[in-house]
Amino acid sequence: MNFTPIAPLDLKGNISASLLELSEEVCLKSAALTGSHTALTLDAIKDQLRIVNSYYSNRIESQGTHPIDIEKAMRQEFSSNETTKKIEIMIKVLTATALFICSLLAAQGQYEQGMGKAFQLWGEGKNTEAAALFERIAAVEKNNWLPNYYVALVNTTTAFRTKGKDEVTALLTKAQNALDVELIKNENNPELLVMQAMIHTAWIAYDPMTNGQKLSGKVMELYGKAQAIAPENPRVVFCKAEFEIGGAKFWGTDTTPMCAQIDKAIGLFATFKPETAFSPKWGLDRAQEAQKNCKK
Repeated sequence: MNFTPIAPLDLKGNISASLLELSEEVCLKSAALTGSHTALTLDAIKDQLRIVNSYYSNRIESQGTHPIDIEKAMRQEFSSNETTKKIEIMIKVLTATALFICSLLAAQGQYEQGMGKAFQLWGEGKNTEAAALFERIAAVEKNNWLPNYYVALVNTTTAFRTKGKDEVTALLTKAQNALDVELIKNENNPELLVMQAMIHTAWIAYDPMTNGQKLSGKVMELYGKAQAIAPENPRVVFCKAEFEIGGAKFWGTDTTPMCAQIDKAIGLFATFKPETAFSPKWGLDRAQEAQKNCKK
């Protein structure tokens, strides 16, 4: 069974950007909250919520059913009073229906819960655990490019802060393997192209003498392709300009044109709307920092 989410529309029937952002925040926080508890704790909470939900549903329908009566009905302990018994049976049926619907929603929400937990681990600096969880999600969500994208992103950003050859090689190999799975399916996804460019850049940063000349041209080719596909994507514009600034500084050339592109990227971040709650939206902080460096 598929569920279509209700779009956050304004009074004119247009999608409200502010409501969309709030909806996204609710989804992420809900997924993180669910993912941070054990199954035992969640089951205990569900048991209590059954009673609370039934109580307030009855109140809305002007039925003054006491929570104790609801709990008895759930245990099949019905009143001898026929009117009360009918209400209790109705409560039992409604509760069972609600639980069935919730179980369907919970099954559909496993992806959201898993992603929320992975982002939580990443935010706590537990990069290895986060990447491993993204890998497990990717193994199940074979038609969804995002889990493998985040496997690549977590490992690549970690590699930028790692010095040891073996560690860097292991991280970037994991990143490349995950990304390859998705690039085979869609080689024209601009976010994947940016990710590939980042992996190459991490190799250059680790050993510029060996990898600079070999990979710099490939990086620019990837950014050029991504920009042709998605010229208004802020990560495409920013990452391309950031890489070009690095080259300009190395050769001692003017960075003014690239700094103008950084300004453009910041403007694009303000209007960019990700397709889903988990779609890439990172980069604004880095762009703002790069903008400060441009003004020095």
